[in-house]
Amino acid sequence: MDNTTEPVDDDYTDYSYVDSGSHYQFQKVNDPLTCFFVNLLYNSALFLGKIRFIPAFFGLIVNVFHLIILTRKLMRTSCINVIMIGISIADLRNLSYVLYRKWIMEREYDKCDLPDSTNYTFLMIEHWAQMTNEVTRRVSAMLGVMIALVRTLVLKYPFNSRFESLHTPGFGIKSIVFISILSSMINILYWGPSILVDGNANWFPPEECGYPKDFSAPRYQYETMEIFRIDSLVPMQMFQAAGGISKMIPAVALPILTGMLVKDIRASQKSRATLVSQRTDKSDQTTKMITLMTVTSMISEGPLGVLEFMLMFTPGSMRLLVVISDFMSIFEVIVVFNTMTHCFACLVMSSQYRNTAKETFGCRNSKSTTIQGIPSSNSFRMTMT
Repeated sequence: MDNTTEPVDDDYTDYSYVDSGSHYQFQKVNDPLTCFFVNLLYNSALFLGKIRFIPAFFGLIVNVFHLIILTRKLMRTSCINVIMIGISIADLRNLSYVLYRKWIMEREYDKCDLPDSTNYTFLMIEHWAQMTNEVTRRVSAMLGVMIALVRTLVLKYPFNSRFESLHTPGFGIKSIVFISILSSMINILYWGPSILVDGNANWFPPEECGYPKDFSAPRYQYETMEIFRIDSLVPMQMFQAAGGISKMIPAVALPILTGMLVKDIRASQKSRATLVSQRTDKSDQTTKMITLMTVTSMISEGPLGVLEFMLMFTPGSMRLLVVISDFMSIFEVIVVFNTMTHCFACLVMSSQYRNTAKETFGCRNSKSTTIQGIPSSNSFRMTMT
């Protein structure tokens, strides 16, 4: 009997730490802590991605309710409310896209069905659906910044006539139009150079499917037009930078504006006078409501903007790329939850919003209620109380 043993390979590495369902890029990593983190991140992103349609469905219902209230005549008298209408419409579009993607992924396919890659019309619709989703995602985040900025400027310069227009619904409409056009232009730069072409890889059905002999269908794919390729005078990195920088703006601006709003709340509480206590209380409630919405937007949109900006600098690192992608999947679910916070914040902190909701949905008290805008030393009509 041979009692000799096989020599031990000094280069042997135990790769059992990485879950078999995790990213293959980490299959040869031997650090238990790193592998535990990668597995946890991967499984969390996978789980949240699968259930994202659930909060999206409820968010859709909440935002329909929210939009109905905001579009009442009594609510359309201030800049803040008009901008919130724009945010609600953008959020409805984004939530609808989540449900649409869920339907696309859950469709049942038969091996004899033509694949989506052979359907030119479907691919065009997918392309535009994804592009418009990018636009509305950016619009929602930027309008959130605009609300905080408008409130901050009005509180900081209450007697400055140059900021008088910030009180009006017209400024809110102009803000929505300007940000929508700007976001669309960025996406046109990013997506515009792509064209749908024949991928030179036809689909051939199985023989048992009953298609005519020698039947095949062309597969289509998107390619970047020659003039916009990396080795040309207008590199694709420029378009990626435009999109990445635009997504960094909320990540940078929201914490700054949040700090300024919190500072204003503390200052107003210290300097409150008895004569104007009622007016100050109403103004404080509005500031607190906007601050709450700004904080929730900062928590959800801020990290996502940083992660998307980081993607520009990870073209050669697949491990970092998949980690960033997993984090983005997690924060995208947080963004879905955040779409419901505006409605609840308004219900809790705005008496005008509550009264309008009661009146709209048949819960009005027998005693009539007069709803007025917030009075202030400078015609403070832009807020909700």
